[in-house]
Amino acid sequence: MIEQLKSKLKELADRKKELQPKLDEIEAKRAEEIQVVNTKYDHMLYDLNYNVQQILDEFYNDLIKSFVEIVSREFNAKRSTEIYEITNLIPVLKGVETLEKLETLWLNANQISKIRGLDNCKNMKILNLKQNNITRIEGLYSLTELENLYLSENNIGEIKGLETLIKLETLDLGQNRIIQIKGLESLTNLKDFWLKDNLIPEKVLEQLGNLDSGGCAIDPLKFVKYSLVNL
Repeated sequence: MIEQLKSKLKELADRKKELQPKLDEIEAKRAEEIQVVNTKYDHMLYDLNYNVQQILDEFYNDLIKSFVEIVSREFNAKRSTEIYEITNLIPVLKGVETLEKLETLWLNANQISKIRGLDNCKNMKILNLKQNNITRIEGLYSLTELENLYLSENNIGEIKGLETLIKLETLDLGQNRIIQIKGLESLTNLKDFWLKDNLIPEKVLEQLGNLDSGGCAIDPLKFVKYSLVNL
């Protein structure tokens, strides 16, 4: 009985060996067909994503163009110095280059990643760029009249680019990724400085008088002096 089982197992093994090339051939063909299908769908997805991006780009460009036209008409008609921007849509800060009399600009809760296009806005006093995708403070050198700057809820990792903002009284950098106190040395008029929910060591904050319950520095000028000492 055992011998018969051994013989049967050998027979099955031999049969499998004979069939293996055919199985390998089928498996290879299946893999090839799957690859062809995957490639086809990859191309389809790429084309679809490309078309969607084109539609989004056209939409954003039209939106920004319309915004600039509206603002320009308002400035010509009313000599207005304020702009209140649409939220949740604008990905790029542009269209304000010619608005030299602009004093207040609200662009919070958008998708802006870079601060640029403000060089001619030398009369600006209030700039709100909260809740965007900004990673660095830049493009503010010409805003020497700026008094209030709001940059909370972004992805800023370092305080810099504020050297010319000597009239700044309010600076909001809460809910970013800042790890050091520096770059504040020229802000000798600073009165309100929000810094809550960053990555600054508690020991440093305690040394500088700490923050109040709202995340605002109790003594902002201590932070300014600390920046001067640690240049």
